Amino acid sequence: MSEYNNEVYQSQNQLTFNEYMSKVFTILGIGLAITTASALIFSLTYMNIYYALGNAFFGLVIGLAIAELVVAIVFSARLNKLSKKTCWCLYIAYSVLTGFSLSGILITYTASSVWICFAITTVMFISMAMIGHNTKVDLTRFSGYIAPALIALIIATLLNVFLFRGAFMQWVITYVGILLFLFLIAYDMQMLRNYYSSSFTDDEMADKLMIMAAFQLYLDFINLFIRIIQIFGKRRD
Repeated sequence: MSEYNNEVYQSQNQLTFNEYMSKVFTILGIGLAITTASALIFSLTYMNIYYALGNAFFGLVIGLAIAELVVAIVFSARLNKLSKKTCWCLYIAYSVLTGFSLSGILITYTASSVWICFAITTVMFISMAMIGHNTKVDLTRFSGYIAPALIALIIATLLNVFLFRGAFMQWVITYVGILLFLFLIAYDMQMLRNYYSSSFTDDEMADKLMIMAAFQLYLDFINLFIRIIQIFGKRRD
């Protein structure tokens, strides 16, 4: 079977592709709702935690960032060996951890600009998802370029943060990141068909692939939102 196929299949559990896609977006919505709620809760206690921990607060932030990375790696690399319940636990845990990471945004930027940027991100996300769903262009042929592009973006970001510290460089990285994650939204939408077609003989794997698909789209949305707010977000006085 080719990596991308325009046919609509019927899985053993009798879900049509549109029903399958609807479930993926429901899971995506759950993750975003958990992250939003977590960010709001953490933002209310952020400064209290900061003053309570002192210098140890930065160790906590680094530790949670590492935890996010570990969860993402385990989720992606060991999907075949994980149970459906474990996949859900990892997805929820990542959503909560991301909520803590984003709580700083609610402190740094005004509430109105945060919600405006969230709305902009949602419109852009839906638009690219529709393009990915409807286009006849096989985006999966670019799969070999995605990992190197993401690695290059991460390296460029780290170099600019710790070495160059250039405002212009930061803008370039931000806009390149937006273009990359817009492409990834369309790409991951096309990958849904591959996940759907892989569910014929294993309903357990079908459920896990739904969570994985939602997780990938979740990452696209969050990363796009972070870059949108860097451009349009209004900082508090």
